[in-house]
Amino acid sequence: MEQGDLFRDEGIDRVEGNANQLWIEKAQQAVKVISKHIKEFTTDKVWVLMDGVHATTHDNRAMGAVMRKAQAEGWIEPTDRVIKSTRAVCHSRPIRVWRSKLI
Repeated sequence: MEQGDLFRDEGIDRVEGNANQLWIEKAQQAVKVISKHIKEFTTDKVWVLMDGVHATTHDNRAMGAVMRKAQAEGWIEPTDRVIKSTRAVCHSRPIRVWRSKLI
């Protein structure tokens, strides 16, 4: 593993440790639901599903930990593609496209 990968993983671990654990659980449930119904998706879809959840987290980067856990569970895998986020708070930044392994 390269040094950049280690720093990335350490950062994700820190964010996850500081995140609201109820929010993490709800986000993981949302990823699992989406991955059972959509072959390829981005975290934009997860955020849409999370819109009705009353749990919040102070650092939205915790979504990275959620996706990493979903990948480790074998629900999803990253593609080599990115697309622009449709969420206004993301300012059209590129986000990864994920592929379901549950369909």
